[in-house]
Amino acid sequence: MSPSELQAFAREALCDNRLAAMAVEAGEKLSLENVVQLSAEIEAIYMLASLEGRGVDLIEQHRLLWRKAAQFFEDVIAIWQSVPTDGAPLKAHRQLLAQLCELARDRVEFYSLTAERRDYIERNAD
Repeated sequence: MSPSELQAFAREALCDNRLAAMAVEAGEKLSLENVVQLSAEIEAIYMLASLEGRGVDLIEQHRLLWRKAAQFFEDVIAIWQSVPTDGAPLKAHRQLLAQLCELARDRVEFYSLTAERRDYIERNAD
């Protein structure tokens, strides 16, 4: 899957979540199948980002990939912020979003070169 296909899939998942959130805001109850599908799309985005990371060589590319993934999860979380939790499946979906967002943020941090790490590298390069 190319990066543009991953981005297109992420946009589609974002739209699906927005439509589902709008339906809940309008008083509709989401079916278990709908919530499972939303969660499956979200997990697929994370897995596809992980697979995409195997194909990049530079740390900066990894950081950019995971920064985009974290932003995606933050955007989906924001969609659901004002929507009342409608049952256990939707609550689980929101927890999955938070969990994957934290994992993506952790990966951004992992691929970030902090000043302390940079100093350590410079000290040990000699």
